[in-house]
Amino acid sequence: KNVKYIAGGSTLNTMRVAQWMIRSQGATSFIGCIGNDSCAKKLISCAKKDGVDTYFQVEKDTSTGKCACLIVDKERSLVTDLQAARKYRLEHLKQPKIIPVWSKAKIIY
Repeated sequence: KNVKYIAGGSTLNTMRVAQWMIRSQGATSFIGCIGNDSCAKKLISCAKKDGVDTYFQVEKDTSTGKCACLIVDKERSLVTDLQAARKYRLEHLKQPKIIPVWSKAKIIY
């Protein structure tokens, strides 16, 4: 009935909360891996709306990971499907446009 889509995953959720607390556009960044699909577009849009800068490796042949939170009364259960998140490669961190993101970071989580 009431489905709500948000940018998520443990670390991205942490960045979203940190960004909300700092209240300075672009104070936080997230590096990860997504597919080339509608879920990726939604994730990028939600993170941008929350002020988190994103730097994604895109896996064209894999779906973006998802997590469903099922809530009944006061009980909840998480169901994950990592997909592209499992395919992140070290080479992405070594790209010239990505190096400044993590090398200037005061905290890496």
